Amino acid sequence: MAMAIDPTTDLELRLRYPYGEQPEPVTLNDDQTYSGDGTPVAHATTHEWSHGLGEIVQGALDAGLVITGLAEHYYTEWRMLESMTQDADERWVLPEAPERLPLLFTLQATRPA
Repeated sequence: MAMAIDPTTDLELRLRYPYGEQPEPVTLNDDQTYSGDGTPVAHATTHEWSHGLGEIVQGALDAGLVITGLAEHYYTEWRMLESMTQDADERWVLPEAPERLPLLFTLQATRPA
């Protein structure tokens, strides 16, 4: 979900990019890494495709995997928006009511023997 948010709106959390799969990629230009630490990159243009949670889970099931866990998280490992603050575990969270929007998830799966 985090990648659907328009980073220029910050606290408003306006959606700008697709949440689910689209035939054409979102093309972005940024001269530094996604972590925002100022590290320059050699190639600033990226082409990205989004995949919703349902598409990802169904893809794992279609591949014959057994899903053993799924958890949504209300933080990111990088400062995605300027307004984000670090929590006690040094993860980046929304400054107001972080529980209103999951930003990442963990999917655990195994391949049957």
